[in-house]
Amino acid sequence: MDVVVDTNILVSGLLFGGKPEKILNEIAKGNVCGHCSEYLLGELARVASHKFKVGKEKVEGIDKLMREILVIHDPKSIPNLVRDAADNNVLAIADEAKMDYIISGDKDLLVLKGYKNVPIVTADEFLSS
Repeated sequence: MDVVVDTNILVSGLLFGGKPEKILNEIAKGNVCGHCSEYLLGELARVASHKFKVGKEKVEGIDKLMREILVIHDPKSIPNLVRDAADNNVLAIADEAKMDYIISGDKDLLVLKGYKNVPIVTADEFLSS
């Protein structure tokens, strides 16, 4: 199963645990194939360091770990469906590869319910599927 993992799922799973952490654990075990982009990894680093005051070494460790467990994309074409560039980058990954789900906590994405036949779901909805 291939899933796009939005930055908010990565931040929540890495820093706060809960259901997003369960998803990351399933990805790390190889039970789910998680996909992300260079842009989203950059956003993860910015959010972790600026908003949550995570130190540089830990941010570098997080980046290294994410590169080990996720398939990293660098989409050439970014759709312009929602107001936030990061959200459009999430959708761009689904344009590049066949995905089964987009997992996000972002209301701007969740309101779409899907993108090109790929369901957009919360962590809870994904784990319940």
